[in-house]
Amino acid sequence: MEHTLEVMKYCSKISEMQGEFINRDLLLTGAVLHDIGKMWEYDQECLSFNHTEDGRLLGGHVILGYDFLRGQIALVEEFPARLAKQLLHMILSHHGLKEWGAVEEPHTVEATALHYADLLSARINQVSQLVKSHQGHDDWTGFDRFLGTSLYVPGGGKK
Repeated sequence: MEHTLEVMKYCSKISEMQGEFINRDLLLTGAVLHDIGKMWEYDQECLSFNHTEDGRLLGGHVILGYDFLRGQIALVEEFPARLAKQLLHMILSHHGLKEWGAVEEPHTVEATALHYADLLSARINQVSQLVKSHQGHDDWTGFDRFLGTSLYVPGGGKK
């Protein structure tokens, strides 16, 4: 939930700064819904991140979210077909690259903005976790394989 709120804030700022190129309503709707499939990917009864059977067998939160949203759109009489395609595309492409879990790479301005907002939220949180876990023996954190680097934190990251 925290991540989704961060992504929404980043998307809001992007649309504020690049407004003439972006459909703000579409972008913010995509931000709210981009990880909706996690409701079915992970066991909600468990405090750890255990996958459900659907999460393991049916393609994870991207596909589960796509299927859910497609079903909800079908319930709305005369939902604009082009808007449905754009929104569904945002769900399928929010991971950006196929090797990162995207079904399709972003092909619209809004899908591209959503991908980068999602990525920024994830990376900043990785940086935060790395700094928080730093023991403070010197000015460098350990190497983080996701970030691909160690971080320089003068004073051991303590404020």
